[in-house]
Amino acid sequence: MTNTNSSTETGAYADLAQAAVFPKELEAGKIYAFSDHERGIFTVDTDQYSARPRRQETNHRVSNVVSFIAYLEKWGRRGETEIFARPADGTIEAIIDAGHTRDGRTDDKIAPGRGAHGVILDLKQTKELRAWKTFDGRLNGQEEFAEFIEDQAATIINPSSADMLELAQSLQVAKSVDFKSGSRLADGNTTFQYVETQAARAGQSGNLEIPSELQLAITPYEGGEPYKVTARFRYRLRESRLLLGFKLDRIDKVIEAAFNDIAEQVEEFADENVLLFLRK
Repeated sequence: MTNTNSSTETGAYADLAQAAVFPKELEAGKIYAFSDHERGIFTVDTDQYSARPRRQETNHRVSNVVSFIAYLEKWGRRGETEIFARPADGTIEAIIDAGHTRDGRTDDKIAPGRGAHGVILDLKQTKELRAWKTFDGRLNGQEEFAEFIEDQAATIINPSSADMLELAQSLQVAKSVDFKSGSRLADGNTTFQYVETQAARAGQSGNLEIPSELQLAITPYEGGEPYKVTARFRYRLRESRLLLGFKLDRIDKVIEAAFNDIAEQVEEFADENVLLFLRK
């Protein structure tokens, strides 16, 4: 007599064994749930095998506002993307999949997003700004000051670059002199009286005129626009030696204004595309 139950169980085991041996094609990008005696219920995600991922999970980083806005044009989500401007860090960060806004307004009824996809605008100060800030408030010898003026002549708009290069050359020539005094002229500039100490010209005197201030055109951030900056001239006479320097007028405010102008570009783009813009 044939045991029907035994035959059924044998067939079922055979089907399971065959399923375990022969591969089965799965749809890429899907999540599958499985169960076995050892692990219980577990999942397998095939997103990595899909031609396109279900979502972006990256923090992209750019250094200029054009690239930042271009990235938002491509990936930004209306009503879901949040943008944070951080002046203290010189950064603007966008969280593409913040997901808890609607039409630019906070709405607690909408679940927050994963916050895994973002882009950061990391503004870099220009080489010229860093150079001027390094010399800001510092007194230097004639030769060092002259070399700096030569290197940064392109950023000086008043007096002209030609006049500043001529001044730099005069400072180089007047290295072997004793400076006697400095006096302010009617136009605000300062003139220094000196006496030659070189053997061939010892005893001969002359004057060296220095402008009271310089008008600069400095671009604070790479890829940005230049801003007008005033550098006020400073000097000291120490034992017949002339020390020269300058003080940048409110340079921190200039940097802040440059950041705010860039942030306003981003804010305008956010308003037009229904992205939430915040300042911290």
